[in-house]
Amino acid sequence: MRHVPVVIGGKLGTDGLRNAGCTRRLLNAGFDAVFDNGDLGAFELFLNRHRTAAA
Repeated sequence: MRHVPVVIGGKLGTDGLRNAGCTRRLLNAGFDAVFDNGDLGAFELFLNRHRTAAA
């Protein structure tokens, strides 16, 4: 399981602004990627990269 990527996404704050500090803290806590506020394009790129690597 240590090779399974762990990501988080959604509304990560309440102020409506992208929070680089929050993203940095989540990455430092061990998440492989952080997708703030519905960044679906970046999430799809992440999935495609990992599908290719797993094949």
